[in-house]
Amino acid sequence: IVSDIDGTITQSNAIGVKDTLLTENYERGCHEGVANFHSNLASEQHNNHNVDFRFLYVTSRPIRLIPKTRKFLSTLRQGEDKKKLPDGPIIGFGGNIPQVLMMELFTKKTNYFKANILWEQVVKPFQQATTRNKREVPIFWAGFGNTLLDIQAYHMAGIHLQKIYLINKESQISMFHNCEEDCNESPCPSQEQFKSPRPKNWYKNRIDLNRTFNGYSDPELIADVLQTLKGARNQRKQC
Repeated sequence: IVSDIDGTITQSNAIGVKDTLLTENYERGCHEGVANFHSNLASEQHNNHNVDFRFLYVTSRPIRLIPKTRKFLSTLRQGEDKKKLPDGPIIGFGGNIPQVLMMELFTKKTNYFKANILWEQVVKPFQQATTRNKREVPIFWAGFGNTLLDIQAYHMAGIHLQKIYLINKESQISMFHNCEEDCNESPCPSQEQFKSPRPKNWYKNRIDLNRTFNGYSDPELIADVLQTLKGARNQRKQC
């Protein structure tokens, strides 16, 4: 399960940098209920021995900031029961801060960075390691992001559009229409699919306005994602 950090776990990119790197006021700057939601998806009560769901955090933050980012992810506690985010590897940007700012604010190419790093560090190694049909079973089962560039990156890396969730600054979470061409694609992308991404407006036009959830604590969101993960278990059993 792939999750962006700034704007997806935190309320916005700016708040994410300020409250997680500078002031370390973690809880104030995060979407309400995100720790409980993520931990529920990774918990044993919704899991079994057939499929082991793990979280992967992907961020445009430079690698030099990963220690502080890891401290934030492991320290954040929310709610009366002090839920924490599930453990998981963090994939960051290999350049420096000026390069990040250029990519985020001017060239707006974070989608290519995230898609490429997911492809090179996750998809290709898993495909090379498996003895099964390399495009038989998906590697990623859900993705969470706060921009259309995140959505584009996840889709390029092989996550089906109906398994990608877009969150805004007001914590509203949207899904995408289940389009026929997406359903007919293989669970894992080919190199050709990866090199030819669909334009950003293609995704914008497929936001399903009738499937919007009121934050990470919305029980309908939890039910929807758990149904997706249940489908993952069933598909794994068939393989």
